[in-house]
Amino acid sequence: MKKSMLVLALAFSASAMAANPSANIVWSGFVPGSVAGDDLIITGLAGQAIENGQLIVATDGSFTSTAVVVEARDYTPIGTVVGDLAPANWTLSNAQVSYSGTSEVGQFVVNANAAPWAVGDSVANESTLNLTVAQTEAVDVGAGGSVQAQITIVAEKV
Repeated sequence: MKKSMLVLALAFSASAMAANPSANIVWSGFVPGSVAGDDLIITGLAGQAIENGQLIVATDGSFTSTAVVVEARDYTPIGTVVGDLAPANWTLSNAQVSYSGTSEVGQFVVNANAAPWAVGDSVANESTLNLTVAQTEAVDVGAGGSVQAQITIVAEKV
């Protein structure tokens, strides 16, 4: 009887000593910005610094983003004067997404002013772009994995 009571006591105590859960919390980023041209500069909203966008990542690795507004503005290199909004032809020169722990990239989508924008394509005669990114397919990334999306744009004064 004593042995069976000991076995029962050990069995019940095992569940009380279960492993505690853990979570990985990650912040990541890079310094955004732009390189001014001879007579044009890319800025954020109202001529300010370009803001970082935020990714809203689902458990399956797909994501959407907050919008990032960029503007083309007249620019004078002498005195680094940022001027008024200026129409520009914009080209998406690079778009990439990277996940920790996998080389899979799924379907990465860039939108400019709510329209799909592919690498190499242009948006003509706009002074302001409202940019978003999304990963529309699930990606095999584990809990605690990180994701970063980055695009490179070029503006040419009209």
